[in-house]
Amino acid sequence: SKNTVKKAEFAEEVERCASSGFRKQKIDFEKDLTIVPVNNSFDLYYANNPCNDIFTMDIVFNYGIYNNEDLENAVSYFNMQGTKKMGLEEFNLTLQAMGAEIDMSTSDSKTWISIRGFEKDFNKIIALCKEKLYETGNDEQKISLLIEDHANMLAIMKESAESWSSALSAYAIYGSNSRYLKDPSIAKMKEYSGQMLLDMVREATSYDGYITFVGNINANAVKAAIKDNFQLFSLAKDNKTKGLPFASKEESEKLKNKDILRPVLSYQSPEVLVLHNSKFIQSNIWFYIPSSKLDESERLKALLFNEYYDGGMNSIVFQNIRELRSLGYTASGYMSYDKLNRRKAFTIGYLGTQSDKTIDGIKAMSDLLKNMEQKKEKFDVAKESLILQLEASYIHFRNIPSQVQSWKAQGYENDPRSAQVSQIVNFTMSDINYFFNSYIGKRPMVITVAGNMNRINKKQLAKFGKVTFMKYSDVVKE
Repeated sequence: SKNTVKKAEFAEEVERCASSGFRKQKIDFEKDLTIVPVNNSFDLYYANNPCNDIFTMDIVFNYGIYNNEDLENAVSYFNMQGTKKMGLEEFNLTLQAMGAEIDMSTSDSKTWISIRGFEKDFNKIIALCKEKLYETGNDEQKISLLIEDHANMLAIMKESAESWSSALSAYAIYGSNSRYLKDPSIAKMKEYSGQMLLDMVREATSYDGYITFVGNINANAVKAAIKDNFQLFSLAKDNKTKGLPFASKEESEKLKNKDILRPVLSYQSPEVLVLHNSKFIQSNIWFYIPSSKLDESERLKALLFNEYYDGGMNSIVFQNIRELRSLGYTASGYMSYDKLNRRKAFTIGYLGTQSDKTIDGIKAMSDLLKNMEQKKEKFDVAKESLILQLEASYIHFRNIPSQVQSWKAQGYENDPRSAQVSQIVNFTMSDINYFFNSYIGKRPMVITVAGNMNRINKKQLAKFGKVTFMKYSDVVKE
């Protein structure tokens, strides 16, 4: 069929464009891409495609699930719709006939419209995207599918030890802002109307953001197509004197949104949160140590610490917990931080072990997260490994615009990898130990245990902090 031929052509193009392997790479912000202002709230990050005539474009909005817990359902509903003129099946067949794709997705802080296809059909594909976005169909029968999927997911979660432990650890980290508690209930979903969900999508796409494009269509032609087809948020006017955008109160609220990230909790003393289920034969244990924001040098130290403690089979956690003591099936320990420094960093540890090894496992893992184990040979291997990773890291041409956007958002004006290597080369074990004691080891630890408490010594558990027994309904909204 014609559709099969199109798919075959697409596959050939992808195959021809396969990466030729890693090599030391330095991205030039001036030569390797073009940054074109679309309006005063959106920049277009444009890069050429050196391989074929398949274009990719992402329109990214600074609005996500943390801003509206119903947005994930709204985006799913949008993806289930055709347009007012075409049903979903006809719409998809029209796209497939051109070898094209249009999809919307969302995360905690962003919403994406992703468009893919052959350049010869660019204008037709963009026109279809416009029609889907602004003349969306509204088949409300799809709401029952959303509810059914969510009910099935909740039923699976309730029988899953891993889901219980993930929900409990999320409660320890985010409290009432946990996704497991913020996600809409079945009862709320039953109140949805199709228009309500489509209005949520329209709200998400009314915020500022950025656009990435990879292809060989002229950058100004891409910009013109964007301006002609998409209703992008733009400030009403510019303040020419100060060189800053003039924003109304409503506009200012939208602009502030890019700095929002799901906040994490702080603790003043050690705590242990417990979820009991007599059916569980394994204990799933998480460790949470809230810290503070990190500057650039400290974030690089965190990167090296993570490689040293959690970088594979030679790492400190793997060797101590699994190899030497056989205290767990799975173990990890690393620091998590936001590259834009919008919230405090925190350290996470995880241990999956047999119920009768719970106390010994907690003690061993707690010791590793309170006192940094110093093994110079392992440290040197971790440092060399991290340096090699940075030097060999290869950013595919498809990802150059989004990577440069991320770097610029972090304040970089050129590819930071060689400068990062230069700093990491000079880090010593003493530097990382000082970092550990400042941001990890001397801070209160929260431990969460999801398991069969009939097989765990509760008095021993209390030695690690104040014990609080939770109910499933405390950590998951149904």
